[in-house]
Parts: sequence; C-alpha cells; structure tokens
Amino acid sequence: MRWFYDLKLGKKLMTGFVLVAVIAGIIGGIGIVDIKKLDAEDTKLYEKITVPISQLQTVSVAFQRMRINVRDLVEATTPAEEKQFIENIKELRGTIDKEAAAFEKTILTDEGRKLFAEFVEARKVYGASLDKVIDLAMANNDKAATVIMHGEMKKAAMAEQEAIEKLVEAKIQQAKLTSTSNSAMAKSAFITVGILLILGVLLAVGLGIFITRIVQGQLGADPAEVKEIAGRVAAGDISMEIDLTGKKPDSLLVAMHKMVTAINALVTDANMLSKAAIDGKLDTRADASRHQGEFQKIVSGVNETLDAVIDPLNVAAEYVDKISKGDIPPKITDNYNGDFNAIKNNLNNCIDIMNNLLAEANQVIKAAADGDLDKRANAELFVGGWKQLVVGVNEIVTNIVNPLMVTADYVEKVAKGVIPPTITAEYRGQYNVIKNNLNAMVKMMNELLAETDVIIRAAADGELDKRANAELFVGGWNRLVAGVNDTITNIVNPLMVTADYVDRISKGQMPALITAEYKGQYNLIKQNLNTLIEATNKITSAAREVAGGNLMVELKERSPEDELMHALSDMVGKLVSVVSEVKFAADNVSQGSNEM
Repeated sequence: MRWFYDLKLGKKLMTGFVLVAVIAGIIGGIGIVDIKKLDAEDTKLYEKITVPISQLQTVSVAFQRMRINVRDLVEATTPAEEKQFIENIKELRGTIDKEAAAFEKTILTDEGRKLFAEFVEARKVYGASLDKVIDLAMANNDKAATVIMHGEMKKAAMAEQEAIEKLVEAKIQQAKLTSTSNSAMAKSAFITVGILLILGVLLAVGLGIFITRIVQGQLGADPAEVKEIAGRVAAGDISMEIDLTGKKPDSLLVAMHKMVTAINALVTDANMLSKAAIDGKLDTRADASRHQGEFQKIVSGVNETLDAVIDPLNVAAEYVDKISKGDIPPKITDNYNGDFNAIKNNLNNCIDIMNNLLAEANQVIKAAADGDLDKRANAELFVGGWKQLVVGVNEIVTNIVNPLMVTADYVEKVAKGVIPPTITAEYRGQYNVIKNNLNAMVKMMNELLAETDVIIRAAADGELDKRANAELFVGGWNRLVAGVNDTITNIVNPLMVTADYVDRISKGQMPALITAEYKGQYNLIKQNLNTLIEATNKITSAAREVAGGNLMVELKERSPEDELMHALSDMVGKLVSVVSEVKFAADNVSQGSNEM
C-alpha cells in the first residue's frame, strides 16, 4: 500500500472515487441484467399470453355472431336478406381465420399445439355443416336446412366452442405459471441487488475513512480549518496563531505557518515605508536582507521603485498644477521608461486633449456665428469624461438648434400652404413657449381651412346665406375672414336680385327697372335684366295692340335668333290673312243680298 501513500492528493481522491464507481457499476450492472430478464418475461407474458387471450375472445365472439347469422339466413324471406347474411357469415369466417392464424404463432407448448389442432378439426366439421346449410338455404329448402342446423351443425358448434374454451383455459393457466415465475425472479433479483448494495456501501464507507485519514495527515488539520486559515491569509488577515503541536514537518499546515511568518515580515516593512511616505520622508528604505527569495526581491524592487518615482512625480505635479490653472504647458520631451513614460504620455495626451478641446470649441463658436447650425464638435477626438463633455456641448447646441429648425420648417410649410401636424414632442422652458405658439398657429390655420370648407360646402349646397365665423380669429386673421364674408356677400346679393327678378318674370310679373348702382360685371347683369324687362314690356304692349284689333302694329325682331318676335309676327300675319278673307266673304254676301 506504500504506492498509495506516495500518490498526490488529487490522485488519491480520484482512485477512491474510481473504486466506489466500480462497485456501483457492478451493482448497477447486475441490477440491469435482472431488470432486462424481468422485462423479457413481462413482454412474453403480454405478447404470447395476454394478447392471444384477446384473440381467442374475438374468435369466440365472431363464432357466436356467425351462428346467429346462420339462423337468420334460414329464416330470411327475401333474396336480399339471404345475400346480406351470407356476406356477414363470409366476413366472420375471415375474421376467425385471421385471429386463429395470429393465435397459432403465440403457442409455446406442445399441449397448446394439441388443443389448437382439436380446434382446427372442430372448425372443419362445423364448416362442412355450415356449407350444407347455406346451400340448402339458397335453394329455398329451409326445412332441410333447419334439420341440419339443429342436428349435426349444433353438435359441431358445441365442439368448436368447447375447443375455444379449452384454448382460453390453457392460456390463462400458462399466464398464472409465467406470473409466478416472474415474481420469483423479481424476488431473487431484489435479494441479490440488496446484498451487493450493502456490501458496496460498507466498502465505500471503509475506503472513505481510509482516504480521509491519509488526507488529514498531509494537510496537518481538518480541511475546514486549513481552508479557514488560507481564507484569512487571502483576505489579508495574518494575525492568527497556528498550533503546530503533533503536526508532521512536511504537512501543509507547517508550510502555511512559514508563509504567514514571511508575509508578516513583508507587511511590517511595507507599513514602515508607507508611514515614511505619509510623513514626507521619501528617502526612507526597507532592509531587504531581512527577507528571502522572492520576498527579498519584492522589498528591493520597492526600494528601487521609490528611487525612480520621485523625479517623474515632481514633473507630473508641476504639469497638473499648470493645467488646473488653465495654463496649457508644452509637451514633455524628456525620456522616461515604463510606467513613467506612460505618465509622460498621459500628461502629453492631456495637453493634446485640452488643445483639441479649445480648437473644437472655437470651431463651434465660429460656425454658430456664420449660421452653420449643423456644425458640431468632433467628440471622437476625445475619450472618457472629455468625450462626455464634448458630447454634452453638442447636445446643448442640438437642443437649441432643433426647436429653431422645427420653427423654420413649420413657418416654411405654412408659407407654402402646407398645414403641418401639431407638435407633440416634449419641450421645456422657452422651447415649450415656441412650440405652443407654433401649435396655436397650426390650430388657427386648421380652423381657417375648416371655416373655408364650411363656406365652400354651403355654396355647393345652395346655402348662400352661410358665412364663416370670424369670431374664432383675432387680429389680421379676423380681418381676413371678415373680408372673405364681405366678398361672398357682394357676390351673393346681385345673384339674389337676379334670382328674384327671373322668378317674377317667369311668373308674368314684370318688376320695375333696377336703379341701384352696381359695378363691373354686376352692372352688366343689371343692364341685361333691365333690357329683358323692357323687351318683355314691349312684347306685352304689342300683344295688347293686337288683342285690341290693331293688326298694323310694328313687330320688329331684335335679333336673327329672336324666335318670340318671329312667332308673334307670324301670328299677326295669319290674323291679317284671316281677317281679309272674312272681309272678302262678308263683302260677297253683302253684294249678293243687294242683288237679290
């Protein structure tokens, strides 16, 4: 067993785990084999016994239904009924054949095969009788068919049913035997696995105790105690006292005690240097000879670091002081190594950033003065807080410019007759005042269009007394709406006068001439109406003359298209002709009278 003691801790634990796993694997393997055996027997019980019993039940039911159909065949009174019962019998015989063939494949014993042979023989006998009955029934010899059905066929049927019942009983008996065998097998498997499981547990526990003692000897204490000490050291707590009584010299606990002692010495010198630095004693150094190995190198390195830090630190302090006062110094050109060079580069970068920041600020200021409102500082030239500062300045400019651009856009759209939507974006302070003013203008324009639509629809609908509501507007917009209303009134009034005159004339009521003053096209309409009135009056006067017997009245056409005067003139001509003819006839009558 010496080889086991010489193994490393990880390999010891792994060996123990492997042995436990092998024991568990053996127990599990034996259990799996037994379970598979039980599974196979259960499958056999279902497929070779349970299912066949169901098949026999199907055969029995089909057989009884076939007997009923044979009876109904003999008693059938029409060819259609006979045909249907024969089809039913044929289908049931097929079902029995199918289920019997399937059942035969599940027979496991010679006794079962013998019983199945008896069933087959009984089926043949019954089948022969069945064929005779069918033939006689088809020949309408129901009497002879009935004799066979209640004679030899009934005997054959009883034999076949008995054979089926024997097969069912045999399968049930076989199921009981198989179930008993499976129970015995399960009990044996349970006992075997239980014994192996107990042995495995005992072996695993013993192995665990053995490995635990070895591991604790190497650690020097309980793992929890070692873990606590390591955790406290990792957390910087080296104030604990480690008891080494009875511990092996090569144990982990002894090594940890040496480590804590060395760290304590290192911490003591570090505290000393820290206090000297706080007190401004920058020439104080630790004694590196008090330490060994890498700890000695650490102390020597700290001393050398302090030696190398002072000069670059002074330079850095001077530059930071100048930058804090707004005095941008020139770049550092001296050579430094390592992190000191990084400090130099950082200071130079800071100087570059400040110069870039001033340049970008001047650029934005000049762009704003030139009206170039899309111009922004390049924030990508900066990183960290400086980038945030430049981005913030850009956002301030954007927050000022965006409302201004929205205002310009809305004013431009309104100037072009495009009514923009209401501004719904959130603004604050004076920006919100601008937004509210723009929205008020949009609202006023929408109301103006709405009122205009009211007038347009009213005009289309003939509602000529409809006007826009000027009270909805103020200032110049009120005057605009009032002016539109006045314009419509000036258009509608002459139109209403015209409509009134046309209506009166159409009813034969001649109005007086229009004497009111009108201008432009309205005056032309007035003149046309007056001309119509005068012409109508003249026609009326001429008609009165004709009615009074004055057929010599002068009827002058006003134009080649004056159909009214033309028709009236033709009428007068016809009247003159008729009067002349009447006068001539009267004269002839008068002359004749005188001659008589």
